[in-house]
Amino acid sequence: MSNVRHDFFHLPGYLHASAGHEGGSAVLLLVDEGDHGMLVPFIKRPLSKYGEPFGDYFDVTSPYGYPGPLYWGQDWEARLPGLHARMDTFLREERVVSLFLRLNPFVGAPDDLLVPLGERVAHGPTVYMDLRDPEQTWMGINEQNRKFISRQLARGFRVVIDAWDTMDTVIEAYYETMTRLNARAFYFFPKDYFLALKEGTAPHFHLATAYGPAGDILGGAFFSEVEGLIHYFLMGTFEQYMDASPSKLLVNALRLWGIEHGHQTLHLGGGSGARMDSLFDFKRRLSKLTVTYSTFRKVLLPDAYRDLVDVACGGDFENDFFPIYRHPRPGQARTGVLSPAEAPGQASS
Repeated sequence: MSNVRHDFFHLPGYLHASAGHEGGSAVLLLVDEGDHGMLVPFIKRPLSKYGEPFGDYFDVTSPYGYPGPLYWGQDWEARLPGLHARMDTFLREERVVSLFLRLNPFVGAPDDLLVPLGERVAHGPTVYMDLRDPEQTWMGINEQNRKFISRQLARGFRVVIDAWDTMDTVIEAYYETMTRLNARAFYFFPKDYFLALKEGTAPHFHLATAYGPAGDILGGAFFSEVEGLIHYFLMGTFEQYMDASPSKLLVNALRLWGIEHGHQTLHLGGGSGARMDSLFDFKRRLSKLTVTYSTFRKVLLPDAYRDLVDVACGGDFENDFFPIYRHPRPGQARTGVLSPAEAPGQASS
């Protein structure tokens, strides 16, 4: 793993923490062909809830985040079809009905190489900063936000990195933010999840805490860093401090911290569900640089897939959600269900 360029979302500790939260088993699939290979982290989920005929069937999905497949070796691009064929054969033998992968826009294969191997869906742009040019990252923030950040810092607002004694308070701010946004139950990650990431992915998981001039905690953000790539992961702001807009101070603090520690990229994420909404606009005012966020999906056992759709959706259901049979039916609570496009993001303030 250390010899293959990877991201935070490929770490075993992240996969295990996610599997515990997402109701499946953690699997790190390795296709080793000697001089080249592929590694795919995913969560294997049982399908027994759809009835006795599916008791021995499963599907696999990426954990929440950007944990797309990793490839290595000589001419791995040309050998991609063979690697995926080996993976598909193994999954079919394991009675896996469908495969859903959230791709990483910075690490792995270019999207166009995956098009012949399954269905690649481009969901929308996601915003990042190029930290290799410190001056440009500052000037890439629009003038209004630069003035706001400078003014807040002059007034005594500040951000402290890895003040872990504030974690409970930041989690409380995060929960308050998710409640304010009417977020799905999935996003109310328990404290054990944050602790599992802190302990299981060390030293790559961090906490940024925003303080007001009087020392009160305004909110904070959890973020990751691996091999020069920082992800602004989950953040929250107490409602009483919304006017102080600590998220702008947090992004600026991560920008400066990343530059200081020699990182190259700060990924801010996209809009809600990868849409070009107000959250996306907020991030675009912090950087104009974007890449495309995509997912990859494939039906491995078509007959079983159709049977599942018949059982779950009456056989007549068209939607971008994949796999379709996991889409909540009308009137069914969406507890714990992620749309295909969802990946780490955070609210603006």
